[in-house]
Amino acid sequence: MTLVKPAPDAQVREEKQNKRTWPFPHPKHGKRWLILGVIALLFLAFAGKFLLGQAAQVTLDGSFETLNGTVRSISGSKVVGTGNTVTREVTIAVQNPGGLSASQVAAASINGLGSAGNGTFTYQSESTVTASASGTATAIHAAEGSTVSKGQALVTLGGDDLEDRIQNAEDSLRNAELSMENTQKQLENYTITSPISGTVIDKEYKAGDTVESGKTLCTIYDLSYLEMTLNIDELDISTVEVGQAVQITAEAVESKTFTGVVTKVSVAGNTSGGITSYPVTVRIDESDGLLPGMNVDAEIVLEEASDALAIPSSAVTRGGGNTSLALITQDSPSAENAVKQEAPEGYVYVQVETGVSDDSYGMVESSEKVVTEDGDAAVQTNVTVINAALRRHQGVLCAVTGHINVHETGAVEATGHKVLAIPSKEGKITGQQIKEYYDLHWSDESREHIVQPKMVYISHPTEVGTLYTKNELENISTVCKECGLYLFLDGARMGYGLMAPGTDVTLPDIAKCCDVFYIGGTKVGALFGEAVAITNPCLKQDFRYCIKQKGGMLAKGRLLGVQFLELFKDGLYFEISKHAIDMAMLLKDGLKEKGYEFFMDSDTNQQFIIVEDAKLQEIRQKYGVTYQERYDETHSVIRLCTSWATKEENVKAFLQDM
Repeated sequence: MTLVKPAPDAQVREEKQNKRTWPFPHPKHGKRWLILGVIALLFLAFAGKFLLGQAAQVTLDGSFETLNGTVRSISGSKVVGTGNTVTREVTIAVQNPGGLSASQVAAASINGLGSAGNGTFTYQSESTVTASASGTATAIHAAEGSTVSKGQALVTLGGDDLEDRIQNAEDSLRNAELSMENTQKQLENYTITSPISGTVIDKEYKAGDTVESGKTLCTIYDLSYLEMTLNIDELDISTVEVGQAVQITAEAVESKTFTGVVTKVSVAGNTSGGITSYPVTVRIDESDGLLPGMNVDAEIVLEEASDALAIPSSAVTRGGGNTSLALITQDSPSAENAVKQEAPEGYVYVQVETGVSDDSYGMVESSEKVVTEDGDAAVQTNVTVINAALRRHQGVLCAVTGHINVHETGAVEATGHKVLAIPSKEGKITGQQIKEYYDLHWSDESREHIVQPKMVYISHPTEVGTLYTKNELENISTVCKECGLYLFLDGARMGYGLMAPGTDVTLPDIAKCCDVFYIGGTKVGALFGEAVAITNPCLKQDFRYCIKQKGGMLAKGRLLGVQFLELFKDGLYFEISKHAIDMAMLLKDGLKEKGYEFFMDSDTNQQFIIVEDAKLQEIRQKYGVTYQERYDETHSVIRLCTSWATKEENVKAFLQDM
């Protein structure tokens, strides 16, 4: 093609106007296509001065229609053409107004420099759509000449067997999923996990060995506690009961006595040689040094008494009348009770007041007495339960705000058991705190110098009106069982906790989680008394003796039982407890409306508010309130309580005065 120098713009426009004899074609329905067309043209070597994105004018051959374009690319290599002309290929993109096709010829100019020849358009992209399956076209979604988007459906095919094929595919997929599940289960069998927590005693295989199905791999012992079986003669089995203590010694563990408890007495005897014996299961919780398989000697404690001295029967003699005397050393603590009776040098006689005996030993009551004087039935109940459950060297864990720690005049300590108070949030302790205290004690190499934790005491509701959730209670119970600790729940206000709005703890939940708890009577209308419920058989042994010793057994206690019989008839206990809660909520809402701030958010019958000291003095002139603590220089925290007997008009009168 011969290079022609372009005429001035005015001349070119005039030529195009004179030569254009038909309008440029437009697509149907007046729509304009926006598909880019691309044309590659040769320009003289001046193309080296062109820039990407530079404007270009494209002239269509035949119609001389001019379209605006943009330089898309410039070839880096030069081409020598006819007449030794040097050119470069320049690619120009234009928008397709609707009539361009791949056969359209055109020339172009850039910045007044025309192309060295004509070129043909190509589409920016094109694609031929083919059917990927055979079938009948049931729907056409795009007509000829219409614009489509990527991913748009064009044609829908159908077939008579398509549904069957889909169903077959679904069946195949399900079979594959089942096969995968079976394979995964088989894979799990190749990873053998421990069924319990414990210590591996022996193992039968090592790495590289071939393992056969059903063969023993290893033996794991749970050494958190040990069990042993005693065969008791038929003549003695009637005296053995669940909960009795068992003293155990082993030759392999010298100078140490282990304590167990009878957990099961079988009624299925074994007869041999005309003699029948009955298996008795004994559990040993504290088995430090004692290992499975060791030979031991065990003695079941059939009867015992606290504050007593055990002496050989040979040391007991008959005194005057029907009295018995025991010979003891002069330096014995019981020697202060010596009677005037000639005795060998260095010894004195004391009177045997009460006791039990067998062929070898007699029981002599000590002179030590503990007298508890407190009119609070809850105090007496707490002391009796704790003293009955613990040995002399053991203590009870509780929140620092616990009733036994701050409001019982040291009653528990007076029985010889230390209260082990731990920090609390909103009157509650957690299972984690209990576990940490337990681990701290048993990790101490000199722990015998420290009071041993053996019981956990909680109140529900707490002393500050908060409630344990079911999850919190279950967590504490789990920790106590793992650590061998008794869980004791103070239920003096239990009815008010069970009926509090939003609580998820029920009476069966408490019975399931606790070793011992009690249902308060005096705070829900009873004249006196609390009902202790013991769920752990180990704590039932001789509990009535402990009640008597702590002054809790009445000679005529029919009235005590009648009260609880009536309280639990037709849901009365829960009904009157709910009334107290309703009155507390009326009080709480009324105080909030008056702008009083609460020291502790409580949904129970106890409400704690912050008042000015001057207002407190005014309140005390007419009402009885409990001073809780100092809040700041001018304010105090007081406790307000409702009960089963609180009247609505009294609450409204109090609010009026506030």
